[in-house]
Amino acid sequence: MTDPKNQHWLSQFYLRQFAVPGFRNRKRAKIWLWPKDDSEPIKKKIRDVCTEEFLYSHIRTDGSRCYRAERKLAVLETTISRFYSRLSDGVPDLEQAWGMKKLFSLFLATLLLRHPEEREGTKNTHRTLVTWYETLPKDSAGRPIIPDFEHEGERYPFDASRWGRISRRGQQRDHENVCGGNRGKCSIFSE
Repeated sequence: MTDPKNQHWLSQFYLRQFAVPGFRNRKRAKIWLWPKDDSEPIKKKIRDVCTEEFLYSHIRTDGSRCYRAERKLAVLETTISRFYSRLSDGVPDLEQAWGMKKLFSLFLATLLLRHPEEREGTKNTHRTLVTWYETLPKDSAGRPIIPDFEHEGERYPFDASRWGRISRRGQQRDHENVCGGNRGKCSIFSE
């Protein structure tokens, strides 16, 4: 399978639940769209709705595209799509099916976070955190000395060993990847 150029922030299998009768097969599926400007509604193919070119496939420093995030989302969507119709009908009971509940929660969280408008909010949060951490005392390598933090009674150390890479991430241009050196892997939460 080739890596997709058009990448959806709202899953096609989910959009098919709203398909116009007579246009529900996988290739011809269409839905009604109501524009915000009060113009007339239109029917549009699902493959052309809620999509952006290379939304999750950022450019690496070598000029190639990193499809890691898109592939991970595809695996999640494929898994969810297999039982979504049963889930939307209320079967199984999610109070009893903890594994399904966790998987469905992950899917819903990704729907919220993967919308293109969330990108700017994520960047702002990153800039705010970097700015705040930069006010802390530094070690001999120039990394902020960040104290352990506590969560639910458990103490965790903060690993600042990759601080240079993390702090520069906000300075990179839009859609530039943040790849893991010689491993060639991308951060899903890249700029």
